Amino acid sequence: MKNNFKDIEGNEYNTIQIGMQTWICSNLNATKFLNGDAIPEAKNESEWEVATSKQQPICCHYNFNPMLSDEFGRLYNWYAINDSRRISPPGWKVPSKFDFLTLFYSLGAVKPKFENLYLYQKVGLKMKSNYGWNDYSIKNDETGEMVKYGNGTNESKLNALPSGEYFTDAEYDGGKNWHFHGMGFLSCWWSLTEDEEFKNDAIQCILRQLGNYVALTSAEKASGASLRLLKL
Repeated sequence: MKNNFKDIEGNEYNTIQIGMQTWICSNLNATKFLNGDAIPEAKNESEWEVATSKQQPICCHYNFNPMLSDEFGRLYNWYAINDSRRISPPGWKVPSKFDFLTLFYSLGAVKPKFENLYLYQKVGLKMKSNYGWNDYSIKNDETGEMVKYGNGTNESKLNALPSGEYFTDAEYDGGKNWHFHGMGFLSCWWSLTEDEEFKNDAIQCILRQLGNYVALTSAEKASGASLRLLKL
């Protein structure tokens, strides 16, 4: 690993080369766009709701707690990462869905058996950090043995921490309120790729406590997720 990436504010990040790609090894914690404009920061649910309802960029700390962002980075809505003022410095970019696929295959992923099922076994174990994930055990229906999940091996050196997300849940409360969810058991990284079917959604890279896989799935652009950058 090398410490050779700085965001516009001078924050330094380790990087790692995997195959032909170079990634930063922690979640972005930037508060400004490339032109120096501040990325608006929500300090409460109302501020987040107002910005996202207008499809405007915004970021926040998990639980609105600044103490968490030094380790876990900030959560951004998709409009912040897609803003024309750019969140990535020269020579770097926000990854696309296909950049993530390239990463997975570089880490030894096998193509899923079913078309349009973007779920890759074992790769998540290599991406997840070797600390910070909650332990989880479940019985294997075939063998009857308990299978343990949680921390990864971090073989990739990407150090994917369970930094959680900020979202609305239609099943929980009809989507009326915003919820911080997943610290300790979920990691969500934005891609620039929009969902082909749902215009209000974009693709995220997802890692979970329960399972050693990594997945690409659709999420609302208004939700808050972490961001990794990729060298051009």
